[in-house]
Amino acid sequence: MTTAVYAVLGSALAIFGPLMLGLYGLPAEPTVEVPVGAWRSAASFARLFGITLAGLAVILWSLRSSEPRAQQKLVASLAVANVFISVFLRPVARRLGNPVRDPACRLVLANGVK
Repeated sequence: MTTAVYAVLGSALAIFGPLMLGLYGLPAEPTVEVPVGAWRSAASFARLFGITLAGLAVILWSLRSSEPRAQQKLVASLAVANVFISVFLRPVARRLGNPVRDPACRLVLANGVK
């Protein structure tokens, strides 16, 4: 099941990276609030992260027929990796903030950019 989720999410991020930025509170294209450089960095990261997830899915798929002890070690290593990612990416996400939740951005989005 993990393999399928990684493959689907990884493929979606790799192919539709800029469009999926909306799920994280960023617009699908550069705006006044999100400069072109920052938006391109976020889109590139989304695509790179998607390719990484899809690659991990391929590795997991190839290891599915290994012995049970190796599978248990793999599950433990994935759990540690997920904890590591969540612990170290949370401060980055907080620092970037969510432009949709920002009151100034909400005002601009409600009134339009002129």
